[in-house]
Amino acid sequence: MINQNNEKDGYYNEVNKILILILILNLIVAAAKIITGAVFNILSMMSDGYDSFFDGISNITGIIALVIARKPEDKEHQYGHSKAETFASIFIAILLLIVSAGIVKSAIDRFYGVGIPNITLISFIVLIITLLINVFVTRYEYKKGVELKSDLLISDSKHTKSDIYATLMILIGMVFIKLGFPILDPILSIVMAIIILKTGLEILKDNINILMDKSVLDENQIRNIIYEEDEIINVHNIRTRGTPAMVYLDMHLVICGSLPLKDAYNIVCKCQKNIKDKIPEIKDIVVHLESEEGLKDEIHYE
Repeated sequence: MINQNNEKDGYYNEVNKILILILILNLIVAAAKIITGAVFNILSMMSDGYDSFFDGISNITGIIALVIARKPEDKEHQYGHSKAETFASIFIAILLLIVSAGIVKSAIDRFYGVGIPNITLISFIVLIITLLINVFVTRYEYKKGVELKSDLLISDSKHTKSDIYATLMILIGMVFIKLGFPILDPILSIVMAIIILKTGLEILKDNINILMDKSVLDENQIRNIIYEEDEIINVHNIRTRGTPAMVYLDMHLVICGSLPLKDAYNIVCKCQKNIKDKIPEIKDIVVHLESEEGLKDEIHYE
C-alpha cells in the first residue's frame, strides 16, 4: 500500500508541476492579447485573450482537482478520489462549449459591422508570439499527458489547441481585412467555433464514459497474460473500469478443484503480479476463484 501511495503521489506531483507551468504561460498569453487588444481597439484579439484567460481558469481547476484526487482512500471513498480529475476534464469541456458559443456570437456581430479590428504590425507580432507559445504548450502538455496517462492533461492540451485555431483564424481574418475582404473574418470565426465545439464534445464523451465505468482494457490482453500460467483452466467475466492511469480489474479464475487452498492462493498471487508487472496502470485486482463448476456463471456481453 505504501508503494502504491508513493506512485500516486509521484503521478500527482508531476501533473501538478506541468499544470503550474502551463498556467503561467497561459496567463502571459492572455495578458499580452488583452492588453494589446485594448490599446489598439482590436476586439477580436481581446476576445482571444479572454479565451486564453479561460485556459488559465481551467488550469487552476485542474490543480484544485488534483489536490482532491490525491487524497488517500477513506471510509466513505474506498476507491479514492481520482475521479475528481474526470470532473475537472468535464468542466474544461463545458468551458470549450461556452467559448465556441461566444465566438459564434462575436461572428454574428461582425456580420453587422461590430468590432472590426484596427490592424497594426504590433498586433501581428503579438499574435504570432502567442501562437508559438500555444503550440509549445499544446505539444508539451499532450506529450506529458500521454506519458502519464492523465486525462486531465490530455483534455487541457486539447483546450489549448483550440487557442491555436483561434489565433490562426484571427491572423487569417486580419490579413483578409487588410486585403478588403472583411466578410471572411466572421466566416472563419464560425469555422473555428465548430472545431472548438467538436473538441469539447469529444472531451465530454470520453470523460462521461469514465463516469459510466466504460471498459478500459481489452479482455484479450488480460486473457493472454492469465493463460501464461498452465494451472489456469479458464478466465471469464473480466471487467475493467477507471481511468487510463488508474484501472480497477475484477475477474473469475477457474482452476482445478482438487488443488490445496494454499496452492490455489499462490496461483492467484502469481497471476496478479504478472498482470501488474505488464500493465502497471492496474492499481487493484479482485479475483473470484472457482473450480470447474464455475464455468456455468460465465457472462457473455453483447
